[in-house]
Formats: sequence, structure tokens, C-alpha cells
Amino acid sequence: MTEFKRQSLRRENVVGSCLMILSMAAFAGEDSVIKALSKELPVSQILFVIGIGGAIVFATIGLLLKREILVPEINSLPMHARIVTEIFGRIFYSLALSLTSLSSTTMILQATPLVVVLGASVFFNEKVGFVRWLAIGIGFIGVLMIISPEEAEFSLLSLLAIFGMFGFAFRDLASRAASSKLNIFTLGCHGFLSLAAAGLILSPI
Repeated sequence: MTEFKRQSLRRENVVGSCLMILSMAAFAGEDSVIKALSKELPVSQILFVIGIGGAIVFATIGLLLKREILVPEINSLPMHARIVTEIFGRIFYSLALSLTSLSSTTMILQATPLVVVLGASVFFNEKVGFVRWLAIGIGFIGVLMIISPEEAEFSLLSLLAIFGMFGFAFRDLASRAASSKLNIFTLGCHGFLSLAAAGLILSPI
């Protein structure tokens, strides 16, 4: 690998890390909104409205920028897996937001990138150095400290956030496996439609 490629890869990693931090901050803001609204509205209704609204926004911006939203690559195994894992993650995580404390639920969500790194190593054969493995181990220990399974007051409801976190992690891995022809507007639109679908599935409950 040439020095130029090495510097380019390092720069891409830094940019990607910064974008991941910003996205996790945005998710935290979304969680606060859902937690506040869940006191007045059913979680299923909140998910459906956010899902439809987000899909409309992404589709509109994509069309204005003349990006294709409906492409043949949508009908693929990675995209089907992405939809299923998105729905799974949203249902469990939204239930955790409404039934458990916001602080513990959002802290558990922060373990999502750790599971993604682990999955990237297993499914995509990406190299993970010793320092990253050490960071992953410390991160999982932190999650165990948050849910405190050894304490008498441990609540099984904490597992809702764990299930949701794993759903989001596998959604991200499925996104990585999806065709490169799928633009962010297609992924965003279908992701929000999956959110709306999660609301519909949750509505009978």
C-alpha cells in the first residue's frame, strides 16, 4: 500500500468515525423526543408518524437531486435483512424507551458500534487490531455495569434495549453488505418506511 493510499484510508477512517459520533448524538436526541412523546401518545403511533415523515423527506430530497429511489437492487437479500433487523431493533428499543429509564437505555445503545466492529470482523473479514479488541471488551463490560444483572433489583425490561441494540447493529451490517448502487436517499427512505412498519406491527400491543 502506497503512502498516498495509506493517508487516504486514514483520512476516511477519521471522517467515518466523526460521522458515527454525530449520528449517535442525533439518535440520542431522537430517543429523548420519543421518551417525552411516549407519555402522551402510544409508541406505535410515534414510530409510524416519524417513519412516514422521514420517508417523505428522504424521498423528496432524493427526487429534487435527481437520485433514483426505486432501483432493482432494493430486491436483494441484504436489503431484506436490513428491513427485518430495522423493524426488530425499533420495536424492542422503542419499548425500552417507554418502559425503562432514558439514561440506561441510551447508554446501552452506545454499544451498537462495538457489535458492528465485531460483526465486520466475522462477516466481512475486516482486520481488527488488539487495541480495538480491548476497547470492545471494555465497552461490553460497561454495558454489563449499566444493566447490573447481578443486582436484586435487576429488571428484565433492560433486555429490551439489548435486543434493540443488536437489531440496529445487524441493520448496519446489512447496510454494509447492500449494493453500492443504492444511494443514501434510497437507504434512508426504506429505513424510515421500516420504522413505520414497526409502528404498525406494534399497534395491536
